[in-house]
Amino acid sequence: ELLALISNEELATGSQKSESNAIIDKNTSDLSSVSIGILVYKTEHHFSLSLQDVYFAKGKTHVFTGPSGGGKSTLFKIMSGLIQADELESNLRQFSKLYVSQKPFLFRASLLENLIYGEANFRKSYLSEILSILELQELLPNESALQSVEFDPMASRLSGGQVQRLALARAL
Repeated sequence: ELLALISNEELATGSQKSESNAIIDKNTSDLSSVSIGILVYKTEHHFSLSLQDVYFAKGKTHVFTGPSGGGKSTLFKIMSGLIQADELESNLRQFSKLYVSQKPFLFRASLLENLIYGEANFRKSYLSEILSILELQELLPNESALQSVEFDPMASRLSGGQVQRLALARAL
């Protein structure tokens, strides 16, 4: 799974500081880090997730490890706003979220329709750049293939990694 957070302030201004060693201070509202003061999530099936005083520094990669069923995906879904925590004190609302699940869904549609789903205004040049960066250009023998290549998710010959990269391209 992948979760990327971008401060709404940076998104609006287009500015991103290149400081990768952000100083984390839990007493500041500086958007150089995501902070979670308290997070509590419980289900009726006796699953519980509880975090306190967790900080994610801007420009750093954070890896979540743990046993199956330990709450990693649940944490991502809470942070991305897909599910609600029972209690949450955080500055997460000040960030735009990009989330790609473990099992992305592809539609029975063209490659283009799968990539731009939900996005009416897209730039072909940006889409081509994303496909190149994610090394998906092998799926497109030519420019017209964007609209002519049809996917049948049940019979697709795409690897798991290609499906993940297509979902990431759609999110971007």
